[in-house]
Amino acid sequence: ALFRVIVALGFRPVLPGVIRRYETIRPLLGFSSSSFLISLSGSIGQRSQDLIVGRILGTAATGLFTRASALAGQMSTLVVGAINSVFYPAFARKRDAGEPLGEPYLHLIACNTALNFAAAIGLALAAEPLVHLLYGPRWMEVAPLLRWTAIAEVFFVAVPLQMDIPILLGRIRTLVWINFIDTALTVALLAIFARWGLEAAAISRVVVAVLWFAIYITYIKRLLGLRTRQLADVYLRSAAVGLAAGVPLALAIHFEWFGTIMGFLQLLALGLAGVATWLLAMI
Repeated sequence: ALFRVIVALGFRPVLPGVIRRYETIRPLLGFSSSSFLISLSGSIGQRSQDLIVGRILGTAATGLFTRASALAGQMSTLVVGAINSVFYPAFARKRDAGEPLGEPYLHLIACNTALNFAAAIGLALAAEPLVHLLYGPRWMEVAPLLRWTAIAEVFFVAVPLQMDIPILLGRIRTLVWINFIDTALTVALLAIFARWGLEAAAISRVVVAVLWFAIYITYIKRLLGLRTRQLADVYLRSAAVGLAAGVPLALAIHFEWFGTIMGFLQLLALGLAGVATWLLAMI
């Protein structure tokens, strides 16, 4: 960080000055301090999970838990990461133009969940063959954990831009408190559930995800003036297409069409079949 400062000053030298009016920097300090607290809270919530699992269940359990959490999180990043990155400036332009944000946000939820629900359900169903293909038979203990963390992602992806929308509407201070509540729940529930074993620790992610969803959708709903019926309509449609996408995999696993552990080509074929049933359900 220091090297970057030196290089930047070398190319664009700016002498430090004395700010004579506190009013000039007060808005900057107010926003940046709140932003720092949100980042700090998020980091504690994310990084403390490995520490908790490691302290209660040991190092090997931490490796399995981390692998499952990372794979589930990677899924949503790959599926809609690029989509969400362009929506913040789009919503900022609408806000500046005085346009309502409710309907565009409902559309964003629909796009996000229609894709992610299907991907999460597919990941939960294909947990065992996927872990076997990616990591090999020695990591098969990750599979049941991955199933639970994938189910948790269904709720985590259901409220897109949960940080950005309040910031756009000037509610960053309220967001700080909500974020601290979210972090406290994450840490406390994991510490409690982990005492019953590694799979219970993974189940805690589902409980946390449900509470996280309830907290943030209630807040966003109030900010944007959304109605419960509108949200329920979008979520039920996305759940329907997500379940339709998982039908081929569910049937193949239930009837053991390809044995207990299917190979790459079988998994690929079932995935493509899931895309077909997803498209039919979308229509």
